[in-house]
Amino acid sequence: MSTAAPLRLWLVGCGNMAGAMLRRWIESGVIAPENVFVVNRHDRELPAGVRQGRAFPDEAAPDFIQLGMKPQQIDDVAPLIHSLPSGGVPLISILAGAEVATLRERFPGHSIVRAMPNLPVALGKGVVGLHGDRVPGVDALMAPLGLVEWIHDEGLFEAVTTLSGCGPAFVYRFIDALAEAGAALGLDSDQAQRLAIATVEGSGLLAAQADVAPGILADRVASPGGSTRQGLNVLDRDDALKGCSARPSPPRSAATPKWPQRHAADFRAGSIFLHAHFMPYRCSLFDPVNLPGNPCVTSLLWRATKCPKPRAKCEVKRRKSNTERGPSQFVLLPTHPSMEAVMATTTATRDSKGRFKGSSSSKGNEGRSSNFGMVAGAVAGGAALGILAMFGRKAAVQAPTALAGNWDEALVVEHQATLKVFDAIEATDENNTVKRSMLLSHLKHALLKHAVEEENVIYPALREIGQRDAADALTKEHGYVKQYLYELENTPAASPDWIAKVREFRADIEKHMQEEEMHLFPMLRAQLSEEKNKALTLTMNKEGFKVA
Repeated sequence: MSTAAPLRLWLVGCGNMAGAMLRRWIESGVIAPENVFVVNRHDRELPAGVRQGRAFPDEAAPDFIQLGMKPQQIDDVAPLIHSLPSGGVPLISILAGAEVATLRERFPGHSIVRAMPNLPVALGKGVVGLHGDRVPGVDALMAPLGLVEWIHDEGLFEAVTTLSGCGPAFVYRFIDALAEAGAALGLDSDQAQRLAIATVEGSGLLAAQADVAPGILADRVASPGGSTRQGLNVLDRDDALKGCSARPSPPRSAATPKWPQRHAADFRAGSIFLHAHFMPYRCSLFDPVNLPGNPCVTSLLWRATKCPKPRAKCEVKRRKSNTERGPSQFVLLPTHPSMEAVMATTTATRDSKGRFKGSSSSKGNEGRSSNFGMVAGAVAGGAALGILAMFGRKAAVQAPTALAGNWDEALVVEHQATLKVFDAIEATDENNTVKRSMLLSHLKHALLKHAVEEENVIYPALREIGQRDAADALTKEHGYVKQYLYELENTPAASPDWIAKVREFRADIEKHMQEEEMHLFPMLRAQLSEEKNKALTLTMNKEGFKVA
């Protein structure tokens, strides 16, 4: 493989998964758009600058070729690969079910790396399982996508597919179950959904960073005799969860989690992050496994986290895909009697926006009472986790500022982070309206937190040292920042006026930042004692934490 920079990559096929990987690679800067070529049967929408055609370009071979077409097209693609000069460009395969031996047979002379990514790679929060030849540069290429793990036994790739490939769909169902429980207790359905997403997002992030197993974390949340413990008792009753596992559950200890636990926590956090940002579109884009009805939280968790198990003890359910095209999808549903009873008690229907309209019981008042207790326990546990998750999320958001040092250095770090969001926005085109809206939301939140820190702490300090006019001018400019945000939110994201307004906004805000960084911040810091600067830093971080 060539070691010369910059990295060059050719893709054979660029569907949903390969497209998500490509966009993340370009956004992260690991590869430049002009150094990517895609071979497709038909032209499709690709990131700006990426070339495409029906055959490889007449130029030097790339560093890697990624195979992302349908597995049944391997023989059709083989002549294309064989047309390359001898030397063997390393091949990365994301073809489902195509084993390394099969790929070596079709493409002799090439190093083979089999990869299994999941959809959260689009945000750099995914999981990528790798097997095959340890080609130099592969780890660095995959790193921006999320957690990268080498699987030494290819026979375990099916397990990786179940855990990380199917896992996001199971997690989305679990979110729905939590939201349904909240709605059943009287919360507004939209509010219940927001709470459920934040709860699972924060819990996944905490699990990913913890040095103990998830089971230990669950026990730490549950107070003896409390509502969380009651909910866990439902989950643990008759060893229902353990009974569905293909292997005996490892004993709970305070030791660092093994790889499968870290893997599960990472896909959970990444899936929820992806779900939160694309929530309005989740049913059509990120809900590939539509199970009948909406089973309650306990059976959902049981099914989602503990399969596969010996097939003789599982019931295979078959359902057409959402679009009624392509192969049917299969989900292993354990047939444990206690869980079948639970699944029979609670189902829900949704309106056109995917919100829950109500619940029904197949067991009359007794079923409602039993289910209410179970739902109440689950929601109470979720509420406790939600509070913990909220503080964890706030700490994570404020951490870059708090770790930057003194207040002026921290604000410069926030300035730089804001400009990176502008960079990402300006890299989009009129076809990326969803992404533009998402980035604008990020920008708005970052600027809101930054404004609170400055207006509540830094600008008053400027006034105290006699810089009242300067502080008032900066506060007025913050008003124009809000005006820009208002205009962008009310301008169609696909309009040329939208991106023109973004560039105008950036130019003005950069002038504002330069005035602060080059003149006012150094002046304020110089006039305050070391003790007062430390106090100012502490107060500013407290204000930022409130709105993080």
